[in-house]
Amino acid sequence: MTSKWLETKPYDMDEEVKKLQKKMKEIKVDKKCNAYNGIMDVIKKWLIFLPLIAELRDDSMRERHW
Repeated sequence: MTSKWLETKPYDMDEEVKKLQKKMKEIKVDKKCNAYNGIMDVIKKWLIFLPLIAELRDDSMRERHW
């Protein structure tokens, strides 16, 4: 939330979120636990959100598009 728009790296962020999702799936914990489900829901939302950020951050999006 504090990073500048031009400094965002959505593809790197996408990789990190996917790594986090993989680590979460490997954890030996009750998969029905509220905490686990809450974290996985947030991860799923980020995986939907990050491609949109990547499109908006693309160099082809110029000032006139905004």
